[in-house]
Amino acid sequence: MLSGLTRRTAAFAPRALLHRRWSSTAAPTVPTTDEPAKDPLAEFLAALPTPAPQRFAYGDVVLVRNVRTGNRRLTTALWADGKFSSETGELPHAAIVGKRPRDRVKNHKGHELALHYPTMEEYVLMAPRIATPIYPRDASAIVDLLDLPPSATVLEAGTGTGGLTLYLAAAVGPEGRVLSVDLRKAHSTHAAKFVHRFRRAALRDRVTFATGDVAELLPQLPPQSVDGVVLDLLSPWDLVADVARVLRPDASVVVYVPSITQALRVLHAVRAARAPLALEKCIEVDHREWELKPVAIKWPERRRETAAAASEGETAASEGEPAVAPEDAQEPAVTPDTPPFGDWVCRPTHRPNPHTAFLLHLRCTAIWPAESVPEQPEKPT
Repeated sequence: MLSGLTRRTAAFAPRALLHRRWSSTAAPTVPTTDEPAKDPLAEFLAALPTPAPQRFAYGDVVLVRNVRTGNRRLTTALWADGKFSSETGELPHAAIVGKRPRDRVKNHKGHELALHYPTMEEYVLMAPRIATPIYPRDASAIVDLLDLPPSATVLEAGTGTGGLTLYLAAAVGPEGRVLSVDLRKAHSTHAAKFVHRFRRAALRDRVTFATGDVAELLPQLPPQSVDGVVLDLLSPWDLVADVARVLRPDASVVVYVPSITQALRVLHAVRAARAPLALEKCIEVDHREWELKPVAIKWPERRRETAAAASEGETAASEGEPAVAPEDAQEPAVTPDTPPFGDWVCRPTHRPNPHTAFLLHLRCTAIWPAESVPEQPEKPT
């Protein structure tokens, strides 16, 4: 018979063994005295590449900002005989080539222009388009709802102008793939050029453009081969069964529809087909931009101080002392404690913020159809 201590040790032996196995795999190894301790920050800094000087070259698309007015516009792809034209004058493309981001140049009328690489948002909003794009606020929400894993495979049904394609290509990473399908050849051709001209085709290799009916393409994809699907079509409710077949379990599909009745029709099709797609949420993205700019506000207290200084100057002048002109009087010093942190105007911008679409987020709950599930071997008795 085991003693109490022996029984207690035997009872906890499996848990102790499990703890040792977990510790041996999860805990970092302690360096020996012969090996110096490694500094993670030093290793990170040593691995950083030396930044190469960035200069604009032919083929780049450049954002030109008017320094005085703040107006921004995109150039076409830079070429030898090209010119950038705006309401303030013209600027040859040759004057941009070789400059660095944030350099300033002058057009033929002497207006000062600042040069920048466009952000993805600026590029999608300002670049020439062949169709109405999915705007950046909706594209960012779609990427967030998909919650793509590293090296993901995404199907985009409805290429359009290629705006959402850029966001998906950036989300999947260098090892991921985006298959973008559109029924119109003109849309696929334009989108390919659209993606190619952004940041010197940095995302082009991640995207495959196809022309045709996505309803004919989906049956050709293997089951459970896609990590996410975006449907931007006229009748997305016709594809719910095929989409559920190609989705991996727990993967997401986002349906982009302009009206709420279309969202309800998609849900009705899911129920009618008994597809394993569960409704997560239906959202409408709202984006409100504010304007923050410093201004010179004459506070009433400052006006009273100026008036008091002027009256004291008149009194001193009458007594034979030199008067101090009000414009020569120094303003009170501004400190970090001076409310409200200086003189600012804070208000929403006057740009319209219209409705764009509803985003219907569905998630695959099982492998479908059930016949594609491999049979599990029976446990031996």
